[in-house]
Amino acid sequence: MKEKLTKTLIEFFEKNKTIPKETVEEFQLVLKKVYDSTPDDNEDGLWDKGGHHYIDFKIQPAVFINENNLSFAEGNVIKYICRHAKKDKKKDILKAIHYCEMIIDRDYE
Repeated sequence: MKEKLTKTLIEFFEKNKTIPKETVEEFQLVLKKVYDSTPDDNEDGLWDKGGHHYIDFKIQPAVFINENNLSFAEGNVIKYICRHAKKDKKKDILKAIHYCEMIIDRDYE
């Protein structure tokens, strides 16, 4: 995956000669940081598990949300409820409540 992305970016920069050299060099530094922080043994499955707070779920919240065509607010309710115990505790519950209130305002008032 890294090699394919690198090749694509090189082709892009070669075709777009109007991009300042400094911008290209800065982008290369950022890309190197991303590559260095990406585990090689998970290249093909980088996004399979989501955050560490979702690892134990049989179905990832994002997959459930997308498969069921849920809206932004409903998706966020599911996300925050699923992760509250392993991430931001009460703060995530309050966020879920906030999105529930948005749904009520949107659909029932």
